[in-house]
Amino acid sequence: METFENAPQLAELIQASRESPGLRVKLTKGARVIELVVSDDRVNVYVGDDSEPSGTIRFGSPLSGGIWKAGEFIAQYDVDTDGTVTIVTVEKGYKRPASEQQADPVAYLVASV
Repeated sequence: METFENAPQLAELIQASRESPGLRVKLTKGARVIELVVSDDRVNVYVGDDSEPSGTIRFGSPLSGGIWKAGEFIAQYDVDTDGTVTIVTVEKGYKRPASEQQADPVAYLVASV
């Protein structure tokens, strides 16, 4: 999974959605540039100069939400009471429990766009 050292965690972005909607965070790694744009209920991920988001994290509730890539629902995340985030891949509308992994949704989506 490709990582960006300055990538914020999901909890930070959820907090920013309450306090600073419209916040923009630019991530760079070599020549690759990704921009996160925070709104009330989501984080849109833009790659390079794209005018349309390449991916989105939607906050369903403080403890769960969905991850979208190019308009397709690709995963669901749930936050446990201890703060652990579990992501389950969704294919053709069905959860794939065998694909369950612990990862931050921001890192998961950024690695896949």
